Amino acid sequence: MSTPAKGSIRAGVRLTFLGTVASGVLQFLVMTVLARLLTPAEYGAYALCVAIASLSAVFVSNVMERALVVAEADGEPADQSAVLLILSAGISLCALGIAWVLHATGLLALEPALLGATLLANVIGAGAIMPRVLMRRRLYFGIIVSAELAGMLLGAGAMAVALAAAGWGSYALAGGAVFQNIVLVLILRVRHRDAPGWTRPSIARAVVLVRSAFDLGRTAAAEIVNGQVAPLVLATQLGVGPVGLFNRTYSLVQMPIQLLTSSMSRVMVSALFAMRDERARFRHNARVLVQVAGVVVAPVAAGIAGTNETFLLLAFGPRWTDAATFLPLLALSAWAVMMGTLYGIAIEAMRAFAAKTRAQVISTAFLVVLALAGTRLGLIGAVAGIATSGCIYLLLSARTAARVLEMRVAEVLGWLVPGIVVAVPCFAVAWAIGRGEETLATPLRFAVQVAACGVVDALTMLLLFPAVALLLIENAAPVALRLLPWLDRYLRGAGKAVRP
Repeated sequence: MSTPAKGSIRAGVRLTFLGTVASGVLQFLVMTVLARLLTPAEYGAYALCVAIASLSAVFVSNVMERALVVAEADGEPADQSAVLLILSAGISLCALGIAWVLHATGLLALEPALLGATLLANVIGAGAIMPRVLMRRRLYFGIIVSAELAGMLLGAGAMAVALAAAGWGSYALAGGAVFQNIVLVLILRVRHRDAPGWTRPSIARAVVLVRSAFDLGRTAAAEIVNGQVAPLVLATQLGVGPVGLFNRTYSLVQMPIQLLTSSMSRVMVSALFAMRDERARFRHNARVLVQVAGVVVAPVAAGIAGTNETFLLLAFGPRWTDAATFLPLLALSAWAVMMGTLYGIAIEAMRAFAAKTRAQVISTAFLVVLALAGTRLGLIGAVAGIATSGCIYLLLSARTAARVLEMRVAEVLGWLVPGIVVAVPCFAVAWAIGRGEETLATPLRFAVQVAACGVVDALTMLLLFPAVALLLIENAAPVALRLLPWLDRYLRGAGKAVRP
């Protein structure tokens, strides 16, 4: 595969950045509405179904898509959507059958019909794999962004809210997911007219596809299991109510972090894979990815932690304020997991799948042990265990990345320093305002906290890390440098900027 042009990489980052900002605003609005229409227990019932689906249909989709993106190939791969759909449907039926047996015997408390609807949504989503793979290989991220936004607006947004308002409860979330994936598949198929025709499904093609994804599948399996340990442990030990409280609050915390970094990570995974034979350039771009993402992720996580109760009141209302006690721990966990994932992108692009899998499996073992032990202290104890395991995952990922890149661990961990340094004053100012301005109305208090965090973040970046600030602005909002020439001169003159 030829190396993508720098302009294409940057254009992809900018397009997906704008798309993720719009997506983040939309998701936040939908979540605030649904949180007032549904209870934590209803969210918990759906979260349990999502956990089971993630170990079946979602697993197939994720593994196959990631394998096809990084597969060695001359030209474009054939469209194997028929094979993908059959594989996804087959494993979904197996998962539904096993879950039904467990439910019938009283070993697992769930709603089989809700699980069926959740699995159906993911099977439909498998139809989007091939067009998305072809577009990612060509760095056509604009079409992907527009399709995902439309699916979210019409499915997870309008449809889910309408069904929830009509009293569908947990089924509103599953129905929204089904409609969202239908919209996504239709748009991607219509927009990508020059895609190759579908290949005829056969056992031989399915075997070849599965074998090609075997190495990556082990890594993806470890990641997916890790992501579903928490809801499964909480469901079996504490019930669906705590699962819903944890799941929705963690989604609220993780959403801005994940969306803000996905624009960089989704583009850079393709770009890093293309340049993996150029070791010096690869190291440079891996450092850029972690540093730039770090100065975005860490202050956001710190700000969320500092605004904990205000943030929950504004987003979800008083029904969810019990989560304020552990929200800072969730913010720490979300930051650690996301930064570990970014290190994992470099590991994966170097095709060191076994090393990445080992790190993930070890951290998952810690997650199971610490989460189970923490449940003895209730939900806050479980969350503390989950946050600790997230930090362990970050350290293991950094250590693995250092070994793969043939660098010192301290140097690789040093890529996190700018983000951490910027995050500390953000947390301090948000926490201080939240404690000192309790008489302000919730929206006004939150606005003041966010504004203060933004000012502190910008000043810290400009004064202490101008080179990283220049990298961030160049890739996310280059127009700011043209509109503010004094800023451009200052950043370039403050130190030698490291370019991707």
